[in-house]
Amino acid sequence: MTKLSETKKKASKGITLIRKSNDLIEARYKFDIWETRFFLAVLAQIRREDDEFKVYRIRYRDIVNDFGLKTHQSYDMLREGAKKLMNKSFYVSYEENGKPREVQYHILRKLDYSTLNKEDTRDEGQEYIDLTIEQEMKPFLLQLSERFTTYDLRNVTKLGTYPIRIYELLKQYELIGSRKLVFDEFKRMLELEKEYPRFPNFYQKIVQPAIRDINKYTDLTITEVEKLKEGKKIVDLRFHFKKKSQEELDKLRGVKNKPATQGSLFDNTPPQYQKPKKAEVAEVEIVEFPQTEFDRVFTVYYQQVVENLGVSPIVFADLVKHHGEKEILYAIEVTQKAKEHGIINSNISGHFVKTLKSTASELQSPVVSQTKEWSVAKPPVQKAEVVETMTLGADKEKLVLELSPLVVVQFGVSLKVFMSLVEQYTEGAIKQAAKITEQTIQTKKVENIAGFFVEALRGGYVDVQHKKKQVEDDKKAKAEAANRAEEERRKQFEDAKKAHYVKELQIFERLLETDPTFETDIIERVRYGLLGQYYKENLSFEENLKSPMLKGAILNIAKELRPQEYK
Repeated sequence: MTKLSETKKKASKGITLIRKSNDLIEARYKFDIWETRFFLAVLAQIRREDDEFKVYRIRYRDIVNDFGLKTHQSYDMLREGAKKLMNKSFYVSYEENGKPREVQYHILRKLDYSTLNKEDTRDEGQEYIDLTIEQEMKPFLLQLSERFTTYDLRNVTKLGTYPIRIYELLKQYELIGSRKLVFDEFKRMLELEKEYPRFPNFYQKIVQPAIRDINKYTDLTITEVEKLKEGKKIVDLRFHFKKKSQEELDKLRGVKNKPATQGSLFDNTPPQYQKPKKAEVAEVEIVEFPQTEFDRVFTVYYQQVVENLGVSPIVFADLVKHHGEKEILYAIEVTQKAKEHGIINSNISGHFVKTLKSTASELQSPVVSQTKEWSVAKPPVQKAEVVETMTLGADKEKLVLELSPLVVVQFGVSLKVFMSLVEQYTEGAIKQAAKITEQTIQTKKVENIAGFFVEALRGGYVDVQHKKKQVEDDKKAKAEAANRAEEERRKQFEDAKKAHYVKELQIFERLLETDPTFETDIIERVRYGLLGQYYKENLSFEENLKSPMLKGAILNIAKELRPQEYK
C-alpha cells in the first residue's frame, strides 16, 4: 500500500520550505488562486530526501491556517481548485537545432475527495483531499541537487497568483540582486500574451501590484524596475531587488526580539540541526561559538549554502568559523554561476568548499570582514615581509564575479592573476580575450588554457567598446552622406519642376497674344465646367486668372485645348 504523507507543523518558527526546479519556475502555465494554494500545499509536503512520490493528504483547515483565510470560505473551493488542477499542465520550453520546442507535463494523476456540498452538515474529518502526482514530474520536484530554488512558504501566503510567479522568478537570482526578463517571454510564461497587448496595461495590472505585494509581504524588496527599449518599444524589464534584513523580517512576521542566549545560534535552522533543550537527548553534534558576528553570517547564508548547495550544517558552521563573510559570499556566487553555465553537474557542495578554501588563500580578509574592497596579496619581492595589497573598484569587482566561473573555474587562471589582469586591462579587452579563448578551446585542443587566455589578452586585442564606437561613427558618416545626397536630389527636382512651370507659363502668355480664340475657348470651358462657380463675370479674364482656385486649372485647360503647342 502506498504510504500516506501528511505535513506536520514544525516547532521552529513555522518554517515550511518550498523547493522547485528552475525549469518549473520558468515554465508556461496559468493557475488561479485556489489552484496555486493547493499546489503549494502539495509542495510543502515533499521532503528533500524523498526519492518517490507518495499519496499526499491536503486538509482544508491547514490551507485556512497557512494562508490566513477566513473560516467562512468552504471546502468546495479547495475541491474545485484541485479538480481544475487535475486538468492543468506545465509547458517546459527547449531548443532543438536552434528551433523552439515545448514539452507538456500533466501534474496530477489521481484525486480522492469528499462529495459533501456546502449545504450538507459539515464534517471536518472529511475535509481533506488525497492526491497522487504524475511520475513525469519527478525531475522537477524530487532529489533536486542543482538548478533549483528554495523559499519559505510564509513569503507567498498573502500573495496573489501573478505576484507569486514574479517572486519565484526573482528568488532564482537572489544572489545577483537583479534579473532581466524579456517582455514577450515574460508574458508567455504567465500565458497573458492576448490579455494585455499594450505594455502600459500589463505593467499597471500585473507588475505594479506584484511590486507592492512582494515589498510588503516577502523577504525581498524590489528597489527599481528598468524598462529597456529598442527604439520606442519596451522589450525587456530589469528588476533590481535585495533581501530584507533579519530585523525587517522579524517586524514583518511579528517576531519579538529576545535577548541572545547560548542556544540562539541555531534558532533559524531546521529542527534537526537545532541545539537540544536540556530535557531532550540528541545525537547531533553542536558546534558552539560566541554569539557575535558568527551567528549573523551563519543565519544569513544558511539557506543558500545548506539548502541550495547541499553543504551539511556542521561543515558550514566550521567554515564560517575560519572564513570571512566576503570569502563565503564570493564562493557562493562563483559556485552558483558555475552551476548555471553547466561547468559543474555533481558534487556541488564539494565545489563550494574547494572554491572557498582557494579563495581564502588569495583574498586577504579577516574572519569578520567589514571592508567593501577586494584585497589580494601580491607575491613578496625577494624575501621582504611587507606584502602590498591591491584594491578593486565596484565595477571591476563586479567583472571579477561575472567572469570567474569562466576564467578561474574553466580556464584555470588563478584568482590572484585574474584580479591583477582586471586591474590592468579594460572590461572590453578582458571579455574579448575570454570570448576568443572560449571559441578556440571548442574547436582546438589547447594544452595551457590559462596561458592562452593571458596571451590573448596581452596580444593587444582592440577594446570591444572602441570597435563599437568605430562602427557607430562609420554608420553615422554614411547616414549623413546619404542625407546630403537626398537633399541635393530633392533640390534638383524642385529646380526642374520650377523651370518646367516657367516654360508652360511663357507658352500660355504667347497663346493669349497670338491666338484670337484662345481666351474665349478657355472662358467657355471654365463657365460650363466644374469650376464655373469660381469664375466671376464682373471681373476681367486677367483678374480671374489670379484666383488660386482657377489659375492651375486654367493652365491645365490650355494644355488640353492646344496640346501641340506644349509638346
